[in-house]
Amino acid sequence: LLQEPTIQHYLCCEGLNEVPIAGWILRKGKRQGRIYGFIDRLIKTKEAVHIIDYKTTLLQGKSLQQVKKQHIRQLSAYRYVIHHI
Repeated sequence: LLQEPTIQHYLCCEGLNEVPIAGWILRKGKRQGRIYGFIDRLIKTKEAVHIIDYKTTLLQGKSLQQVKKQHIRQLSAYRYVIHHI
C-alpha cells in the first residue's frame, strides 16, 4: 500500500495521523445518531480536507460500486462531522 503511486501525495505531505472524531448526525435540527472513531490520516490543503482511511480489503482496480457500503457510510459520516465543524 505504501508503494502505491496514486497515494504517495497523501503520505508525503504534512498531515495528522489517528485523528479522533466525534459528533452527531442532525436531521431537522434533532440529533439522529452519534459518530465517533479515528481518522487514519487527515490532510488539510488550500483546496480541500482529505480523509484517508486505511482498509484491509484490497480495492485496487475496483469501482466505487464495488466498495463495501459500510466503508462508504463510515467515510460519509466522517465527512459530515468535519463539514459541520
